[in-house]
Amino acid sequence: MANNFMTEEQKKLWIDEAIAITNNRLDSNYKNSDLYKYIMNQLNYINDCISGESSGEKLSKINIGHIAVREISPNDEVYSTALTKAYFIASYMEKGKEVPLVDEHGNIKE
Repeated sequence: MANNFMTEEQKKLWIDEAIAITNNRLDSNYKNSDLYKYIMNQLNYINDCISGESSGEKLSKINIGHIAVREISPNDEVYSTALTKAYFIASYMEKGKEVPLVDEHGNIKE
């Protein structure tokens, strides 16, 4: 039977993707740099939870999924998707559940 849950490495890859895009925004002096700093703090916190450096008691405060939907331009789909993926990980971790694998369409693999 196949393992249908993400490994720590897979989680880290998704978070690292969002961090790389956010760093690009910060380095390029995009408007709303405070928003990108806020996002970066949340992404770093999720990373710390994945690596065990943080216990995760503040995961319920993560709101980058909301930011991805409300604040990021609809034509910035790559960044919005990266933030949504990071939120997906945080939401499962916050509940103490393993993070399920998803297919290329975003459907949870069963």
